[in-house]
Amino acid sequence: MGFRASVFCTKGLHKPSPSTARPTLDRTLLPNLALLQSSPVNKNHSAKMTYPLIFQGLLVITWLRKCATMISKEPVDRREICVMPRPRGFDIDDVLTKAMHVFWDKGYLGTSVKDLVVATGLNKGSLYGTFQDKQSLFAQSLRHYMDWAGFLFQRTPDAVADIRNFFTNIIAISLDPDQPGGGCFLMNTAMETESLENEELKEYVVECLQGLENFFYQLLVDIKAQGQLVEGTDLKKQAQVLVGTAFSIRGLSKTFPNPTFLRNMADGALKAILVTN
Repeated sequence: MGFRASVFCTKGLHKPSPSTARPTLDRTLLPNLALLQSSPVNKNHSAKMTYPLIFQGLLVITWLRKCATMISKEPVDRREICVMPRPRGFDIDDVLTKAMHVFWDKGYLGTSVKDLVVATGLNKGSLYGTFQDKQSLFAQSLRHYMDWAGFLFQRTPDAVADIRNFFTNIIAISLDPDQPGGGCFLMNTAMETESLENEELKEYVVECLQGLENFFYQLLVDIKAQGQLVEGTDLKKQAQVLVGTAFSIRGLSKTFPNPTFLRNMADGALKAILVTN
């Protein structure tokens, strides 16, 4: 009966997954095959046929053992390998504050990468390596600004005082010589949103504006509950008026930084809806 290599068919065995590397034959054993074929024993016809076939069988058995070994080992997901990141040589909050001041003063379109490099002290590679691109850095700077402005939205039992304190604080910020002279960063961004391709950033700007409106609306609800609001006042419309007043103060402070004028704007918007005693 002829001896054929097909008897080593691996049908029925568990095959390795596609992600498992296919094992290869150990080519260092091939010279031994040449030795067998050139040996004196090969003068005998039956030996000449037997030795190579035996050797091929050994090679296939070795290959199957390697398959079984590799199948038994669970594949390693390289994504799960923990790589220790290189420690940064700078403070993220400090960089965001510096970038925020540049964007706040010049706007997104007016700010160049060179401006950011000079302001932050980082080279272009470090900026892109940390923040991906200019637009991403701008978005993070705006969020940093809103976190910084959180003190403006403090609430107390006295809602009227809360509104007055809000305007007092934004007037103080507007006239502070240490603050960028670009008015309100959020307002400036809202005016530039059409030039930005980041839809998430646009949505965030709208969310912030709605948050400011809701802040005033909730205070007006409290004022009405305390009986201090003029009868018939539309709370939503008045909340929007207060938002517009806040942005007007921030914008006018750039060209007309008169504290009395700015204070009168804020007081006028509030007194128009309060019940006078």
